[in-house]
Amino acid sequence: MNGNRLAMRIALRHLRVRRRPTILATLGIAIGGGIFALVVAITTGQQNFLEERLIDVSPHIIITSDRLQPLTAQNLLGEPSLDSDPSDGKRREAVIELRRNVPPQARKELKPYPALQSLVEHGLPDAVAVAPFVAMDGVFRNGAQFRMVSVRGIDPVRERAIANLAAIVVAGRLEDLASHPDGVVLGSGLARKLHLSVGETFSFVTASGTIQQLAVTGIFESGIVNFDDRRAYINLATAQRLRGMSRTAASGLSVRVRDADRVVEAGQLLQALTGYRTETWQETNAQIIALQERLGVIACLLVIPVFVAAAFGISNMLVRIVLEKKPDVAIMTSFGVARGVVVRTFLFEGAIIGLVGGTLATGVGYGAALLVSHLYPIPMVSNQAYVRFDRFPVALDPAIFVLAFGTSLFMAIVASVLPARRAARFVPVQTIREERQSMSLCDISEICRS
Repeated sequence: MNGNRLAMRIALRHLRVRRRPTILATLGIAIGGGIFALVVAITTGQQNFLEERLIDVSPHIIITSDRLQPLTAQNLLGEPSLDSDPSDGKRREAVIELRRNVPPQARKELKPYPALQSLVEHGLPDAVAVAPFVAMDGVFRNGAQFRMVSVRGIDPVRERAIANLAAIVVAGRLEDLASHPDGVVLGSGLARKLHLSVGETFSFVTASGTIQQLAVTGIFESGIVNFDDRRAYINLATAQRLRGMSRTAASGLSVRVRDADRVVEAGQLLQALTGYRTETWQETNAQIIALQERLGVIACLLVIPVFVAAAFGISNMLVRIVLEKKPDVAIMTSFGVARGVVVRTFLFEGAIIGLVGGTLATGVGYGAALLVSHLYPIPMVSNQAYVRFDRFPVALDPAIFVLAFGTSLFMAIVASVLPARRAARFVPVQTIREERQSMSLCDISEICRS
């Protein structure tokens, strides 16, 4: 008989005889794999949700006002010393001619931005939209309520093509900024903490001390606390005036490209094209993304002990089978059965448990993930969370459940390696002799008792 067939028949017989341990070991793998699939589905879903929300409020690429080659004043300098002309005996002073003066403010802005905007639109094939913005910080004050804010002046018409900001406006409209020079669209967290609603006015105190009255024309909710509690958008012309910038100056340009996964290459091309440093949406939100990735890794690490406990259960069951079947293994090897067949017997037992447990884990994990995706979180917890959502974001990607199946099978096979190696080390003659001696001792003890 073929060695693999013999090993498989023996493995199936062992598992049928010891049904209860086999069922418990299989359930252990199924539960461990199911929990693993559920955790990965939740963490992946949250990461996808976070990236979608970041793209909703962030441009793919930002062209900053930082030049690759800093812009400095260029002067034509003469000798600082005084020279004497030996012909007429008169002393002449050296002349310093100022060729270009660069005020500090001009070093932090794009000017004129329309020309640079046109250059990007025609020079970057993947560019979908380009829009200027003016960034500034300040304080929103409504009565006794104060909040530090990050304000951006935008062109509402162009901004619609940059991000999905208009889609997440839950009150009012983004387009109203175009017709309201003193309008503002602010995050839901700011509106809640400042007790503001659409139509109400409040004061905006800039970093330079200028006070501007603003009227709420819209409220957006991205689900990301860092934006909802600190970000606001005002009219581009108003921001330019408050910053003391000309109508052709901007803090930077927002760029949207066709493929958000290739922003690094597009950013490098823009740097070479414009001479200004660029920043991708991943770099802009690096801290938020890194935090979410760390949370995902921690969650997966917490599931590992479940797998380890299930693997120990399989290993313990197979070790007991090895010890119980020790005489049978010795007789098999004494009749010429190769040690490789013995090893494969116990490896097959682990693989069978892994196959069945992994299949159950896939079903359990998918069912649990589907159930969780329809659960609504507690509103109080959602409002205090770093990322807010109305229901748990869960990824039902088939690759996640294939990974859970493969991990379950792998853990079961690994758990069977030690018992298989132990069974292969049995010496037939010594094992049979030890068994006969133990039987003789049992007979003597029975005689003594009688």
